[in-house]
Amino acid sequence: MSQNEAVYRLTSQEFFFLTEMLGLQGVAGFEDPFRGYLVDEIEEQFDQIRPGLISKGYLIQGNASAAYEIEDVLGICIAVCGASDAVQVKKFIAGSGSYDAFLYFMPNLVVEMMVDEKGSIVLSPVANAEISFEWLFRFFPLTLRSERQCELQLNDCSWNKWSAMTSKERAALLEEKECPEDELQPLVAAFENAERSGSMVFWNRQEYKWYTESYHYVQNEQELYLVSEISNEDINIQAYNPEVILDGLNRFGANFDLGVEVEGGG
Repeated sequence: MSQNEAVYRLTSQEFFFLTEMLGLQGVAGFEDPFRGYLVDEIEEQFDQIRPGLISKGYLIQGNASAAYEIEDVLGICIAVCGASDAVQVKKFIAGSGSYDAFLYFMPNLVVEMMVDEKGSIVLSPVANAEISFEWLFRFFPLTLRSERQCELQLNDCSWNKWSAMTSKERAALLEEKECPEDELQPLVAAFENAERSGSMVFWNRQEYKWYTESYHYVQNEQELYLVSEISNEDINIQAYNPEVILDGLNRFGANFDLGVEVEGGG
């Protein structure tokens, strides 16, 4: 999604150091690289990391002789990464490539975070919340609907567990749930041979706890399926229904007084 010329590349340790400078209390989807370290050990790491940030121009000498400030635009990007609302988006199209990023939402600015092939964090300011929200509505196919009627709830099966299964394992699990054979085979084949797939996870922080609302879809020719995460250990698989993700998008948009209706969504 990134269209802005301001692009910043950071190691996870550098990013953590900058969030600490701004006093952020956690970033959606970002794991503390110093978890388990003692305070003295973290300070030692900071001393090693600081020269690299200075050489990149990400830290600039401040007014006080021993103080450094974060470069202006980067500082704004880091601050936005501390937002209480974020969306994790993934998309794959066979033959075209993939996209995987976090979008951190504040009313006047949305910041994109990606991880490149070298494991570096790539930050870029992209747009305001309204424009970014409208872009999200082009991410999932909201004008398509499956002609099938199947819907199954799988308990003790997270999205990650389902994704890691082989086709044989998925078929066995669906058989246990008494999924009809004429629905089972197309469903398993769609996940095995998906030409398109995507994920959208809405993150919302309330005080110090993160809550997520997650949706995933796969498309193989005319077969479309949607997976909703009911909890960390339970998922719902159904024939693709655009209203489900549309409702999720509008719930997220309500945090910014935004909402969109899709004409012809049926």
